Amino acid sequence: DDKKIAERVIVKPGKEPTDAIIEELYNRDIQSLIVEGGAGLLSHFIQRGLWDEARVFVGDIEFEKGVEAPKLRCLPRGSKQFDNSILYLYRNI
Repeated sequence: DDKKIAERVIVKPGKEPTDAIIEELYNRDIQSLIVEGGAGLLSHFIQRGLWDEARVFVGDIEFEKGVEAPKLRCLPRGSKQFDNSILYLYRNI
């Protein structure tokens, strides 16, 4: 199949990137977005309330150094065990 699965969108300088992304999604009638990123990108969406659901994997290995994951200000709605990891499901309601 020759369907395009990705397209580059350039954000104009001076425009807030998150606002530009949300505006572009709205213009394309796209209602869902999966954000997989580093702590900075995820924190940006979380702080602005631009999330509905988060899935957080927690493993049994503790890192001594590195970038800390963003904090969610709510309790998990559920969890599921996967070997030595737990998947927590959060909802922003």
